[in-house]
Amino acid sequence: MDKKTFEHFNFIPEFPDFPDPSSIAGISKESLKEFEKSEAYKKYVLPTLEREKQLKRQKRSEWFWIKGLLILNTIFAGTSAICAVISLLK
Repeated sequence: MDKKTFEHFNFIPEFPDFPDPSSIAGISKESLKEFEKSEAYKKYVLPTLEREKQLKRQKRSEWFWIKGLLILNTIFAGTSAICAVISLLK
């Protein structure tokens, strides 16, 4: 096969430089800081951010109890299988 057959595998497109999202929305850093001090931010945005943090903590805890204990159980099962094989060989 010649090189032209595999030419399309070497093509990597150039990604454009994405502008700052705040500049797209027309929000300056000063007005964003002002908004963070406003009553609407405290009433609507902060509770949502707190809820997201709480969900992350809950997901970590769920991961441990679901997958962490499964991994621990597998380790103990492997250890007991090795001990059983050793005792059969004696």
